[in-house]
Amino acid sequence: MSASSAQQAQTLRCLLIAVILLLLLFGVVVGVAISLVLANNYIFIPTQTAVARATQAAGAATQQAQADNDADGLSNSEEVSLGTDPNRADTDEDGLRDGQEARSAGTNPLNRDTDGDTLTDGQEINQTQTSPTDPDTDGDGISDGLDLAPAATPSPFPERGALWSV
Repeated sequence: MSASSAQQAQTLRCLLIAVILLLLLFGVVVGVAISLVLANNYIFIPTQTAVARATQAAGAATQQAQADNDADGLSNSEEVSLGTDPNRADTDEDGLRDGQEARSAGTNPLNRDTDGDTLTDGQEINQTQTSPTDPDTDGDGISDGLDLAPAATPSPFPERGALWSV
């Protein structure tokens, strides 16, 4: 028997066991329901009220998923899929709202310093005007976090081939 055939046989056995367990569980549920009906002499028929309540609950769940609890620009369901906190506008506390990071800045809303240059994403966008996704915005070989003029173009460092000197 080849490895593929053995794997298929194992998958088939697992599937068969799962089906048997589901049938057993279904049998227990049906048995309990029959016992309740016989013991109480009634049959449950969903009323319009019960259906309306179920529909209303489903609608509320959908509204909650589409809501934006923390007003950061991401719906609660988007936050769950990204792993951010739907109740904190700035999950990584870098100074940028999760929605801004995910939709426009191109940064990671779970990482304070997306490019690893020691400046938070918020500092780069709001203070130094450097790129939060490029650790050396001006390309002078010095990390933005250590650079005295991280956004200077051309570089103020003559030894790096600057076009002007200080």
